[in-house]
Amino acid sequence: MRGMREVQVLSIPTVYRLRSEIYQKADIIIAGSASESRQLQEFFGVPTRKIRIVPHGVDADRFMQADKDLFVSKYGLEGFVLQVSRVSRAKGQARLIRALKGTGLKLVFVGPLDPGDPEGTRDFLRLVEENSDWVVYLGSLDYGDPL
Repeated sequence: MRGMREVQVLSIPTVYRLRSEIYQKADIIIAGSASESRQLQEFFGVPTRKIRIVPHGVDADRFMQADKDLFVSKYGLEGFVLQVSRVSRAKGQARLIRALKGTGLKLVFVGPLDPGDPEGTRDFLRLVEENSDWVVYLGSLDYGDPL
């Protein structure tokens, strides 16, 4: 056709494509749960034979010996739902606040704000402030902290 010029196509790598390539090239992929394993299979086509599930763990002895009195005396909180993790949309703190609203349950969050998700952390902090009568964000606690 006259007047048509040649179009040049440029391939731009996406996070999805990069992750997919990494998963395909890896010999073994560690998943933290059966749910994560299913997601890797469904979203990225990772074969089951490549996935090993290694549950996230904590020092059970340390937490079995925990004394709630120190926490209760410092924060005055008892009988609540606790989520300990980095605060980001991917971890679902805002969804958890919305889900528990009106249940009468108190909700406590511990963990750092995700610097890579400013919009998500703003949404979370706004929800904490709007629901401060039953939602508490304590920020980060050092792993060695007796609390």
